[in-house]
Amino acid sequence: MAADIEGREKRVRITFVGQSTYFESAALSVQTANLEPRFVDFRSGDNAENLRHQLEANPSDVIIAFKPEAIPHGTLAGVQGVKIGWFTEPLPRKNPPEPRPYNDPDAPVDHARDQQLATTAQADLQRRLDSARTVDTNNFDRFIVFDPHIADTVNEFAPVWKAVPLPIDDIYFQSVPRSNVPPRIGFFGRPTLHRDLMLGPSLHSFDVKYIAHGVFGDELREMAFKLDVAINLHNERYPNFENRVSLHLAAGNLVISEPLSPRHGLEPSIDYLEVHTPKELYIALEEIRNYPESFAMMRQRGREKAEYFRASRVYAQIVAELVRSQGST
Repeated sequence: MAADIEGREKRVRITFVGQSTYFESAALSVQTANLEPRFVDFRSGDNAENLRHQLEANPSDVIIAFKPEAIPHGTLAGVQGVKIGWFTEPLPRKNPPEPRPYNDPDAPVDHARDQQLATTAQADLQRRLDSARTVDTNNFDRFIVFDPHIADTVNEFAPVWKAVPLPIDDIYFQSVPRSNVPPRIGFFGRPTLHRDLMLGPSLHSFDVKYIAHGVFGDELREMAFKLDVAINLHNERYPNFENRVSLHLAAGNLVISEPLSPRHGLEPSIDYLEVHTPKELYIALEEIRNYPESFAMMRQRGREKAEYFRASRVYAQIVAELVRSQGST
């Protein structure tokens, strides 16, 4: 533990480490009364010696590494600061929920397709688990998981300190704007068979801005700020909570999502629209197109709930807990 966190008169120096494309939006980019943040871009396969040099050249009180399995073994040994590894990938759950119905009631069941989707989902989760297990636990003092449902899985190879959903950088928050007519609709995410099946009917009838490649920083913020409606679909057919949900809520967008698990305090039909099938997504988009202002209250409620994910708030709480735990040791 870094002995100087407790009782510091200056701001706590906090360094975030991770692939900027995915995690810069989950870090904190603005200095606050209590936190002095910076971000170090590092992805799997990058030069570990260079990362260590950057961390030692600018010492931190707290280092948070997103996707800690990407940090090579021994890289953080002896580096100053409380080092936290934050597991950010969906992983197999000990007690997974029953698969939800996929087909619309009036659509024929396609067993071969459903089996393919199930097999792909299982393989994807296993691949992520195999990667997570390679983490060097000696690199870190504490571990956080983004999903409480995977804590038991991670505890088998890394002791979980707490479960916290990924925050959203303060720069992605804005007041809810009045809806454009027609509403601007967007989906950010790489193509998968599951997503293509869910989006298929809607893409033919609605002007959906489909961003399949990685966007981040100013470009991501500008795109989110220009939308009225954001669609959230899981990578594959397994339960999850994507941080793009909270990002779009922060931007004042109306979010349409597959069932979220966990919900992290969000309420379907109050804070966001929940859909289960391609037809439900189509019907939701049609209603929003015809009556955009009828969803103004839902957008406002979602924006209010987004405050729970505000990075300056979340990281201040984490630092406060570190101080308390340090004081009790």
